[in-house]
Amino acid sequence: MKNLLLFTAQFPFGNGETFIENELPFLVEAFEQVIIIAADTTSPQTRTLPSKVKVIRRPLSAGLKHKLASLLRFFSKDISNEIHFVKQTLRPRPYAQILSAIIGSYAQGLAITQFIKNLIASNKLEPASTLLYSYWMDNTALGLALFKKQNPDIKAICRAHGWDVYFERHQPAYLPFRNLIATQLDYCCCISENGRQYLLNKLGLAFKNKIRLARLGTINNTNHISAANTGKLVIVSCSAIIPLKRIHLIIESLALLNDINVEWVHFGAGPLEKTIKELAAQRLNTGKITYAFAGHVSNARVL
Repeated sequence: MKNLLLFTAQFPFGNGETFIENELPFLVEAFEQVIIIAADTTSPQTRTLPSKVKVIRRPLSAGLKHKLASLLRFFSKDISNEIHFVKQTLRPRPYAQILSAIIGSYAQGLAITQFIKNLIASNKLEPASTLLYSYWMDNTALGLALFKKQNPDIKAICRAHGWDVYFERHQPAYLPFRNLIATQLDYCCCISENGRQYLLNKLGLAFKNKIRLARLGTINNTNHISAANTGKLVIVSCSAIIPLKRIHLIIESLALLNDINVEWVHFGAGPLEKTIKELAAQRLNTGKITYAFAGHVSNARVL
């Protein structure tokens, strides 16, 4: 493979998708040309890139043309199959919301497909020598799937994380076109075995060779740090401060300790930061527990 088109939500802008920082050097080594297409069009660039990496900013949105095209394809095989999937698998079925999600997602998929077509043409890329890689199993991955359906020589993959895997994290509990994405892409790479099993249960064991496990990881080149003899247990946690991470359980657990000295440091920020800090102030006031919220810290600094 000569060319890689990597589709991200933010990277290299903003603070998200930090694991790409560790993956990118391997991608740069494997491909002659790497083009990152980031959906974030407003955040400042926060990561330094190798010189051979080109970045394009494109919002994940569909214009009127693609919205109309999606409506006109309401009776197409793609949408008919998706509606059949919904009828077979979802209970209950809030049809109005689901149909809206189907039409909206397909419109974004068509817009991404057209963007890829134009990008390949303008850069004179050979489809057979190009890999399409969506970092998320979202409407961008759907666009990759629709493009590959028209251009079977190209290779296309996506990652699958959490919010883009589990239907129940959404209202209604539904994610559009997962069957089509898994059918058309070469591989869907789940970051956890739980996510892989979930998708196989949703979509069927026929996809067991396509839905694969590919964990995220980090490179730690630092030396092992020996514990200091301070008579204190040091606990470090690192995550966004969001409901999914359940950081309040750390606080409640620490509050149960009354016979040892503990220092807790949390790296990360998020919408629940004020609430979590207030809870810590209420529950960790015995004098045995000290804590600090370090806020958002770059991946490199944490390591």
